[in-house]
Amino acid sequence: MSILNKHKKMGKKGFFDFVYNLEVYDEDQKKNITQISLLEDPVYVKWALINQIDIHFFMKDLTTNEKELVIQAIPNPWESVLYAFYSTDYEDALMVTLSEKSSKKYIEAREYFKTPAAEAQRKGQNLILRTVRKLQAENAITPFKWKLPEEDVLNGKKSLLPVRGEFKQYYEDGKIALEGQVEDKMREGHWFHYYPNGQILAEGIYIQGKKEGKWHFYYSDGKTMTSGEFQNDQRNGSWKEMGKTGIEKTIKYAKGKVSE
Repeated sequence: MSILNKHKKMGKKGFFDFVYNLEVYDEDQKKNITQISLLEDPVYVKWALINQIDIHFFMKDLTTNEKELVIQAIPNPWESVLYAFYSTDYEDALMVTLSEKSSKKYIEAREYFKTPAAEAQRKGQNLILRTVRKLQAENAITPFKWKLPEEDVLNGKKSLLPVRGEFKQYYEDGKIALEGQVEDKMREGHWFHYYPNGQILAEGIYIQGKKEGKWHFYYSDGKTMTSGEFQNDQRNGSWKEMGKTGIEKTIKYAKGKVSE
């Protein structure tokens, strides 16, 4: 229950770091961290998700000159860019937006390039995103327009638990974010967690602040996402996951890690 604490202690800087980390996690890591963090503080995470960028941001929101500056700031620039864009849906669009000189360099490098593995492509895109963030912070390209929550959300005061009794947290528009009982400053009993649109995000039991027993997670449209059991705050046993296309699969966990 403390994944966000170190970020909240650093206020705005910690918030920025949390957003940066989410941007470069692989999909499984991002899904896991986001899901855990949403249970801990859905208001904080809502603002973090609003401020995320991805490779689409590089393509859509940066000017040609800014793209060139980002590429020039990357070690082994054309190899890195090839890892990020080779045979992707963005590759043709990138050629159109780059200068004639840069497009020529990309094409020349591409002639001897082999299709990268998915992991290598992800690392190439992450390198571009980290460079974008660095240049934004240095004002070398247009600074990012952060959308920040109030100070009490950034430093965690809005999510502090009472000693005991019923606890509710709300989004800025007054909609419920989470609710449940507290004993000795720890979550206890059945808790409900909600999306900003009012749909239930998750529900399950806490015992002395740790998730235990059967839990259910849902998509923002109300459909079931996944369900299974927690043991000592970690996923354990068989979990059923329902993809958005309706395909169901079973994943087995042992002490929070996927097992064969």
